[in-house]
Parts: sequence; structure tokens; C-alpha cells
Amino acid sequence: MALCCSPLSKNELRVVIFIFRLSSGCNKERAIIIPRDFTTIGIQESQIGALLGGLETRGVIGRDKPRKEMWLEHEKLISSISFNEDRLADLLSKNLRKKKTEPLAFNKVELAERLSMDRPFLATESQETQPKDNKEQLKTAKTPEGDGYKAFKQAGERLKNDNFL
Repeated sequence: MALCCSPLSKNELRVVIFIFRLSSGCNKERAIIIPRDFTTIGIQESQIGALLGGLETRGVIGRDKPRKEMWLEHEKLISSISFNEDRLADLLSKNLRKKKTEPLAFNKVELAERLSMDRPFLATESQETQPKDNKEQLKTAKTPEGDGYKAFKQAGERLKNDNFL
């Protein structure tokens, strides 16, 4: 977000994002990169030296040539960018707010019946299945022996195991 207002050229921005992806994106402070690796993001080999040298001179990136490591100088990069802090705070608060979701309404008995079948009907099954057969299975399905809460709890565990919940 903040980089959009920076005085970086298009290729410099691509280099910064690439270093960010290989360092912070991999939960590391430094990325192991050799200059030739920048060809993977479309930077020509003849441009790489000048781009890296310019970014290093301006203090945007740091390099340890013998160890083949590069990193971003976050504070220098952010301090060189001008942006409206109030507007940024407003945008961040909008995007960080949790959306309220309403709980799904379902009939517990019906859910227990569906999950007690040997092969429950899934919405992901092909359209070739015959809905009448599935409805009939749902109507005639028996709930497991024992207390209803236990059956419902087992059904919930099945849903979790099948990645429905």
C-alpha cells in the first residue's frame, strides 16, 4: 500500500517486492539471492547491477555479497514514503474489522439422520445421482442406538473429519 507512493521506478519496485517475498515471505530477515535470480521477475541481466547498486546507495536494501544475502531496510524505505496517515489508519481499521457472520440454522435431528447413513448425500457429488434416491435415503435413515446427544456429537465429529465444519 505504502509503496505505491514511493519514488521507486517500476523495476526497482519489482526488485524490492522480490526481496520482500524471499525474505519476509519466508519468515526470514534476509533472502539468499544472487543477482542472476532477478531474471526470474523479468529484469534483464544488464540492468541488475545498476538497480541493486542504486537501491543500496539510497539505503532501501542491504547486501552481503560474500554470503549472497539481501534484505530490505524497512525503516529507510518507509521513511522515504509520504502518505496520509489518517487515511491509512481509516483503511486499516476497515480491513481489520471482523465481519459478523450469522450462525447456520439447521435441524439437529435431520443433521444426525443425514450423518448416520453409511453414505451421506454430498452436494459435491455428480449431477448424475438421482435426487429421489437420496431423498428416500434421508427419509428412511435410522439414527444410531443410544442417546440423541451422543449421536449428534458423533455426527459433528464426522463433519469435522470430512472438512464440512
